[in-house]
Formats: sequence, C-alpha cells, structure tokens
Amino acid sequence: MRSHMGYRSTMAICHEHNLRSPPPSARPFGIRASLLPGDPFARLVGADWQKLHWFATERERDAALADMASCHPYSRRGDEPAVRFEKTSEGAPR
Repeated sequence: MRSHMGYRSTMAICHEHNLRSPPPSARPFGIRASLLPGDPFARLVGADWQKLHWFATERERDAALADMASCHPYSRRGDEPAVRFEKTSEGAPR
C-alpha cells in the first residue's frame, strides 16, 4: 500500500463554490430564512429561529433566493416547505 505522503500533486478545484480569491469585504445583500408559524421544526430549533445568508451583489442574492425558494428535487409529492425567505440589506454580517 502506498502512503498518500508520497504524492506531490495539488488538489484540483472542481466545484464553483470553492474560493479562488478572498471573500468580498462588504456583503450588504442578504436573505433571511425563518420558519412559518406552526412549523413543527420549531420544537427543535425554537420558534424564533432564523438564518441569514449574505452576498456581495443583488444579482448573487437574487440567484440564491430563486434556488432556495424552488421546489426541492428530492421532496415527496405534496411536501410543502414551511420556510419563509425574505430579501434584506441590513448591512454586512457581524
């Protein structure tokens, strides 16, 4: 068996989400994901759960929002996600 230490190749970047440069210093365009009232998932994460996602441009934010809000390809027929997505531009994340 050969040790992985003997290889001298660099890892290829094969996914677009891998960073090729430092992230932008300002990311003022956001998406707030929160639960709709009565969602049973709130028993696990709390009724006030929310997640903020930040982007450098409106275009990036709007593309991500369209993807997040689309029908999940692996959901069962009739499943309805109970997540609310809202555009926000409150400023850069802390």
